Formats: sequence, structure tokens, C-alpha cells
Amino acid sequence: PANLDKAKLDEVKAGFPQITQMWDDAKKIFSDGNLPEAVLKTKFIKDKTVEMMTTLGMQVPAGAES
Repeated sequence: PANLDKAKLDEVKAGFPQITQMWDDAKKIFSDGNLPEAVLKTKFIKDKTVEMMTTLGMQVPAGAES
């Protein structure tokens, strides 16, 4: 997109490994039977992903915005 500069792209790229690690953590937490903690972690992941998509100028699915 026209308003995407290198700094914004680098910011998103830098955050991607964190999101990936958090997803792995959430899966482990869920597997361990701690559903409430897994849900909290996945909500944070969703919010961060929406933020990253917005930074990249991507359309965020309606269900993900809330």
C-alpha cells in the first residue's frame, strides 16, 4: 500500500516471531487443560494480528475486529 513504509513493514516483521511463539504457547497451555489461560493468550494474539494487518493496509475480517 502507498502508506506502508519500510519502518512499518520492519515493525510487523519483527513482531511475527513473537506471535508464532505465543501461538505455540497457547496450544501447549490448551493441551495442558488450562482453557481460560489459552483463551486469554489467543485473544491477545488475535488483537496483535489485527493490529499487524491494519499496519499493512490489509482488510481485517469482520469477525476479527471485535
